[in-house]
Amino acid sequence: MMEFMGLDNVRADQLRAPVVTLGTFDGVHLGHRRVLEETLAWARDVGGHAVVVTFDRHPRGVLGHRPTLCITSLEHRLELFRQIGVDCAVVLKFHAATAGTAPEEFAGRVFHDAIGARRVVLGFDCRFGKGRAGGIDTLRDMRADDGGPLFEVREAPPVYIDGRKVSSTDIRAAIEAGDLDGAARYLGRPYSIMGKVIHGDSRGHDMGYPTANLNLHHEIGPPTGVYHTRVVFKTGAYRGRAFTSVTNVGTRPTFPTGSHGGRIWVETHILDEFHDNVYGERMEVIFVRRLRAERKFASGKSLAEAIKKDIEQVRKLE
Repeated sequence: MMEFMGLDNVRADQLRAPVVTLGTFDGVHLGHRRVLEETLAWARDVGGHAVVVTFDRHPRGVLGHRPTLCITSLEHRLELFRQIGVDCAVVLKFHAATAGTAPEEFAGRVFHDAIGARRVVLGFDCRFGKGRAGGIDTLRDMRADDGGPLFEVREAPPVYIDGRKVSSTDIRAAIEAGDLDGAARYLGRPYSIMGKVIHGDSRGHDMGYPTANLNLHHEIGPPTGVYHTRVVFKTGAYRGRAFTSVTNVGTRPTFPTGSHGGRIWVETHILDEFHDNVYGERMEVIFVRRLRAERKFASGKSLAEAIKKDIEQVRKLE
C-alpha cells in the first residue's frame, strides 16, 4: 500500500483512475468496511486505485480541545487498510486550519487537485469542512469548468447488527465496559490493541516471566485484569508470526513504587519459552478472554505463583 503523509507529498502520477473515500475510520469496523469495500469494488471496475484519505488524529481531539483515546491508532488503522486491500492512504494532519476549511475548498484541493480523483465514495454520515457542513450533496453540487459534475459520488449505507447501527461510539463503550465480545461483533474481528514494545521495570523478568510492555499510542485499552491473548508481530525478525500469550492490563498493585506509579500498563508474557529481545518492535495484542481481575499480592513469589496458574489455564484453553 502506498502511503503519503500530507498533501504536498502525494504523487498523483502514481495513481491510476483513483477512487477516493474520506474518514477517520476509528476502529475500521463493519460500517467502515462497507465504505472501503465499495471504494475497492469501484476502483477495480474502472481499473483504478482505491485511495483512503484519513487524519493523523481524531478530529474530536482538536475540536474538543482535549486528548482523545481511539479504538485504533493511526498505525493500527493503516495496518487494517492494508489488510483489506486498499491501494493508497493519504494521511492529513488535522488541526484548527483543517477544521476551518470550507467544504468545497477541502474537496477541491484534496480530492481533485492533489489526488486527481473524479470518483468519490462517502459513508452515509460522513461530514467534512467548516462546521461539518460538507457531505455527499456538497460533492454532487460541485461543477467542473465545462459545467458538468466535478465528481461522481456514491453513498455507502450503514450496517446494522440486531437492529442497531454499527458505530465507533458503541464500540468504545463496549470496550470500556469490558464487553470485548460485543466490540468484536461490531468490529468484525477480535478486539485488539497495537503498539510499540517499550522498557519497563523488568519485574516480570526477575520473576521468571518476562513481559513485553506496550505503548498504546492513545488507543483505548480494556478494563484492568488478566487476559488470555495472542500476539502478532508487525516488525522485526518475527514479523507476521503469532504467539499465545497472557496479558496483564493494570496498575501493577503488587509493585506500586516502580516507575510511573499509578499509570495503566499493558504487559504481555509470550508463552513457549520466548525470551528474545523485542524492544522497539510493533506488536498487536488480540484479546481472547478475560481470566481474572488484577489484584495485589503479598509478595512477588505469590504473584509468580498466580502467573503460573494463569499460564496453565491458557494452555488448557488453547
